[in-house]
Amino acid sequence: GTLPCNDEGIKQTALEIITGEIRKARYVIESEEDSRLSNYSVSGIKTLSHDKQTDFYTCSANFSFEYDGINLDKEFSYELSYLEDTDNTDVGVYGIDGIKVRILAKVMKSGMIKK
Repeated sequence: GTLPCNDEGIKQTALEIITGEIRKARYVIESEEDSRLSNYSVSGIKTLSHDKQTDFYTCSANFSFEYDGINLDKEFSYELSYLEDTDNTDVGVYGIDGIKVRILAKVMKSGMIKK
């Protein structure tokens, strides 16, 4: 069946999806290279709903990161469903653009965007 929202593997998959997407932004890459942006994690897991008939979960959590030594976070949501043909859990992450905006706001405030 579908793994629950707080499963360690699910949290790791959500983290990998988010970091893969945010690393498409140049300001994220440059901030990481300058050691200003680091320490990504997923915490504060909440199960918002679970449909037992379809074994479908709706979840939320915080994506946490450190920018210039300050701990910050941004809430995101994700959905979990069962893939019958592979006996695995599919993870769909939502709210990544909000995470990018949160990071960009810190970068802009510090005035460190390279041209």
